[in-house]
Parts: sequence; structure tokens; C-alpha cells
Amino acid sequence: MSDISELEKKVFSKPKAATVAELDQLARWYYDKAINESNLRERVKPMKQANYFAAWAIIAGSEDLENLKWYLNQFKEASKIHASGGLAVKAKSLAFSRVLELSGLGQARIISEAKGWVQVESGVIVIGDPEFRIKEGENIDEDGLAEMEKQSRGLFVSTGGDGTFKGKLRLIDSTEPVLEKDEYKKMEDSYEGTIEVKTGEVKMADLWDLDQPRGISLKLEPGKYKVGVYFFDNSKFCDYIAVLCGKH
Repeated sequence: MSDISELEKKVFSKPKAATVAELDQLARWYYDKAINESNLRERVKPMKQANYFAAWAIIAGSEDLENLKWYLNQFKEASKIHASGGLAVKAKSLAFSRVLELSGLGQARIISEAKGWVQVESGVIVIGDPEFRIKEGENIDEDGLAEMEKQSRGLFVSTGGDGTFKGKLRLIDSTEPVLEKDEYKKMEDSYEGTIEVKTGEVKMADLWDLDQPRGISLKLEPGKYKVGVYFFDNSKFCDYIAVLCGKH
């Protein structure tokens, strides 16, 4: 434990100098600690730490195929215990993209894409089927929207305020939502979830506009889709890209 404590202090004292190998060592140590903990509640903290260092290792440039696969499995196991934060979602997407590339499979193929503008007056963008629009009287506080996400009714993303945002809806041929390689350089934050599509249409719109003409619309087959929503702090490029994949 003393060696790990010293390594952790070193990494945090000079974060820019931290190596992928050091971050990998910390991620694996905390992961082992988590899975060897018999008390489920006590597993949460070390698993969060394992996630954090694994994500850091990926973002720092890990290019080892087996390590990247291990990180992806770690994120999968961690998701059984607690919800992943934005950093882990970003790193997971980036790791999967690198696995495709290092395995010789290249980038995920874009099946279809729609782009446009979303006018937001509620402070929230939703990605979902118009069938699951918000109805009058429904609870739309943080807990209410979280419950709707559990039901796969949509993915709700806070914009931090009102305004007009540039967005894209993209359907890809992949088992995980991933961006194109160069897009990761501009990404600031990310969110992940699952949505159900009943009508053959998915939209990116203001919280109250899911069944209105406003927003961005994409046609696709009914089913459940994994969705990754990526935020870019660069309006000249794009504000939000929602990537859908893995119909089942």
C-alpha cells in the first residue's frame, strides 16, 4: 500500500508528467481492491478510483491493444456498481475507437447522419423518439428525467442555459457509440445511455419540442439503441453530436 500511496502522490503532484504505465498500475491496483472487497457498498470507492485512473491512462495516450480491452472490461464491470461520469464515458468511447483502429478495422462506418440547429428554451436537449414526448404534469426535475432515462424514453442533456446550438444525429455500424478520430481532439464532455425508438424517427430537440417540427430528425429502424452524446466547446465546429448504434 505504501508504494501505491507514493505513486499516487507522485502522479497528482505532477499530473502532466504522469506516464501511461503509472496510471495503468494505479487503475489495476484499485480494480483488484474493488473486486476483492466482499461488501458491495465498500466496492464503490475503489472502483471509482480504478475508473478514474483507467480513463486518465486512455486520455494520456494508451495505445496497447490488450490494455485498452482491459479498460473497456473494467468500465463494464464498474457500470454494474455505479454510474460512470463524463470522463469515463469519454475515455470508453475513445478506447473503443482505438481498439477498432489497432485491430485493423478502421473507423466505424457512418450509416446515416442529419445536422442542423436546436433552439433551447428549457436548458435541456433531449435525444429520443417523438412518441416519448414529455406530457403535461410529468416530473421533469433531475430525478424525474433520470427515471425517464432508465425507461429508455430519451437521453437528457443539460446545456447550462438557453440558446441555439449546432447539432448532429449520427447512426453508425458499431456495437458502441464512437466518434471519428479527429473529433476527439475537440470534445469537452460526454454522456451515454439507451433509447427506444418506436416510430422509426429519433430527434434532437428542446425538452418540450420532441414532437414538434423544430430540432433535428433522423430516420432509422425501430428498436433500442445505445447513444453517446458528445459536447464540443467550439460552436464553429459543432456543439453536440449524438451517436446511435447497436440496435437490439
